[in-house]
Amino acid sequence: MEKELYKSRGFSACIQAATTLFINNFKNIVRQTWLPALLYTLCWAGQITLILCNLPSYIFVSRVKSTPQNAIVSLLSLASLVFLIWLFVRVFNLLNGYGFNKNLNRMLKLFVAYIVFCIAFGIVLTLSIIAFTVPVAMNNTFSIAFFYKMMIFLLIFLIIFFILILPLLYFIMKYMMDEKVHIHKHFFSIMKCGYRYYGFILATVFFTQLIYMLILAIATFPLTLLAGSAIQSAIGVAGGDPTGLPNYFPYLIYLASFITCCTSILGNIWFYIVTYYMYGSIEAREKARNRQKVFVENTDNEE
Repeated sequence: MEKELYKSRGFSACIQAATTLFINNFKNIVRQTWLPALLYTLCWAGQITLILCNLPSYIFVSRVKSTPQNAIVSLLSLASLVFLIWLFVRVFNLLNGYGFNKNLNRMLKLFVAYIVFCIAFGIVLTLSIIAFTVPVAMNNTFSIAFFYKMMIFLLIFLIIFFILILPLLYFIMKYMMDEKVHIHKHFFSIMKCGYRYYGFILATVFFTQLIYMLILAIATFPLTLLAGSAIQSAIGVAGGDPTGLPNYFPYLIYLASFITCCTSILGNIWFYIVTYYMYGSIEAREKARNRQKVFVENTDNEE
């Protein structure tokens, strides 16, 4: 969709260019993504509706049991994942023009790598928690102070984790935009390049997510109010009171969830377009950097 991708831009220019591209091509984006987006939204809204309308069975352990609604929520979750992958395959096809099959193949490889990464991260986090808690458990010295230390440890661990993986956004975009890139061959070299522009990536992601979260907070407000009512009702039901919710409450939940999900999808597409321009800016800077490096080397050789 964009001819002038590889151009050095600041983070604000990336956001502005992405917004302009998003608005100018909005009809085309909707035309290419409406079906997976609609199916994903229907499934996601269905999950939220089933969960919020049956909160007692999810909140109170004594009442948790296998029910048809739990099976439906699980099936909707699986379907949502499939439709979400389909959606972003369509989005990347708009950006790189490689075709559905090639983008699907590369997206699935990214997904598998993501699963492996999450498993590895879970193992590291679990081992860290065990190493942190076992000595205390053996000495039977649990206390409020230890609980706070544990929370601080987890917070620091997660902050470091997100700081370390931030350049992963650059890797994902480069992998999807450059068919010559392979995960196992180029991951570390691309991540190294991403860390070279860490400040630029951080600023771009921070301000993009800030705008996105502000818009999403407005769209989510009705769902938040309805969720609060559902929680209060669940607490009352647990105490033996009637539900107090109107018969049309599930329809309100579904509508609010639908609006929230639509806003989230459009926001995420816009975010990936910003990342697209961020990638193009880094690539342009890298080319200029390499040309400068070659020029300096040639100058030194001549001397």
